[in-house]
Amino acid sequence: MDQDILSYTGDKKIVFDAFLQLLLTGKEISNKDILAACNKEFSSGKQSMANCKKYSTIKKVIPQIYRALLENGYLVKRVDEGKSVTYQYLDSDKNLFEKIKFKALLRKRYDTLEEHIKCKMACCFEYKPFDKAKMNLVFHPHIVKEYNGRLFSIGVSERDGKNDPFRRFVVAVDRIRGEISTADFMCDYIPPLADEYRYISNLVGVTLEENAELATITLRAHDKYTFGRLKTKPMHSTQRIVCWPSFEEGRETGDFELTVYPNKELVGQILSYGSMLEVIGPVSFRRRVSEELNNTQNLYKV
Repeated sequence: MDQDILSYTGDKKIVFDAFLQLLLTGKEISNKDILAACNKEFSSGKQSMANCKKYSTIKKVIPQIYRALLENGYLVKRVDEGKSVTYQYLDSDKNLFEKIKFKALLRKRYDTLEEHIKCKMACCFEYKPFDKAKMNLVFHPHIVKEYNGRLFSIGVSERDGKNDPFRRFVVAVDRIRGEISTADFMCDYIPPLADEYRYISNLVGVTLEENAELATITLRAHDKYTFGRLKTKPMHSTQRIVCWPSFEEGRETGDFELTVYPNKELVGQILSYGSMLEVIGPVSFRRRVSEELNNTQNLYKV
């Protein structure tokens, strides 16, 4: 949907531009207002189309744009009164469609990395990690993965000033700067090793921490609502119920198990449930979550 909107041409592009300009006024606008704005554009000699086609294009295009705006977090009010429909932009962000454009850019980068994997080719780009200076990478992508609304690629990186390639390097696609280009044809692609990425099937997120060992984590939900949330939206594909709540026994708690490599992403997901979710075991991971909670509590001491 986002890609379709950004690739509008001709009549659709005129309707798109007219609707955008009217939305930014903050006023209630109707299809007739959009039609009038389009007619003004046509009278300037830039485009022309038959009158009978104008309104049908508006009726088709505007709902698509409206849905895309809502899906990307923009606040637009729509009022239907019989056959009459009005729209009003209620947000303060004047950079309409920037989120949509950026999302489309990320998907394009993701597809480019995927294509390099299929063709077994290395690529080059500038990369800015969260806590480090920008670096120029020659990257040999092996896997593309989506997690928690973000896009990632994992592979081998060769960096300026570094002699040894770094394996299982995680690239966050949104931290790539500029274009992704194909590496020089003299650069031999470094393929993945046998079973190098088997760990991913037992990972929440994308981070395999140093010296991580596979563990069976037991979690206890302390109310029916949290139990239901975890039951319908598991943290991991290995998650299973080991103890159901029992109304007969007066027990609202329920236990889950998942077999994963403990990492920061798993800790973050557990903490997002607050006091309604407890780590029962193993002891080492329970202690890690406890320490994170203590550190958080120290921030709020008054």
